[in-house]
Amino acid sequence: MANETKYAKQAAPKPAQDEESVETEVPPPVKPDIRLVQVDKDKDGNTRFNNVGGMWEHVTKNGNKMWNVRIGNLRLQAYPNDKKD
Repeated sequence: MANETKYAKQAAPKPAQDEESVETEVPPPVKPDIRLVQVDKDKDGNTRFNNVGGMWEHVTKNGNKMWNVRIGNLRLQAYPNDKKD
């Protein structure tokens, strides 16, 4: 029974936070701005589009565009390549 205590899950202590420093993440809208699909063929040869994720457009605090991309459990952020050479 000593092994049970060794592997028991313990909750990590939460760090103290000021009310002003707490930032809440706004969940994306239910319907994405852009759907991400994977093209597939069924056994009859017909084309099928399988939903694999979505993209939500956001504006940063600096006023720049960005997109949150979600594909299954994968979470990415995409930014436009605006740098001029």
